[in-house]
Amino acid sequence: MLTVDPGHWLTEDGHFLVDNPRLYRQMLRIARFTEYGGELQKGETRETLIECKRRPKGKACPGLIWVVKTADDGILAHCIVCQMDHPSSPSGSRYPLLTDFT
Repeated sequence: MLTVDPGHWLTEDGHFLVDNPRLYRQMLRIARFTEYGGELQKGETRETLIECKRRPKGKACPGLIWVVKTADDGILAHCIVCQMDHPSSPSGSRYPLLTDFT
């Protein structure tokens, strides 16, 4: 499981870094997890409309990502179809930390 703090990827004035396309796409994905899970109560889960990006056995996973708010206000992201975790955000950060299950 990968735990990330998206705040580390922002410029001094709070903007996303756009000079690295791969990192920019990953930051947006994690920000989406945060948007889905940020308003949840501790222990509550929600299915998102974010597609799983895993390719088990070379085929795209058909699952959607579920997020859960942890007891310490972190957000975990998980695909219930392929059982993989995706990146998410830590508790106490400006942007909730997501734990990556990708």
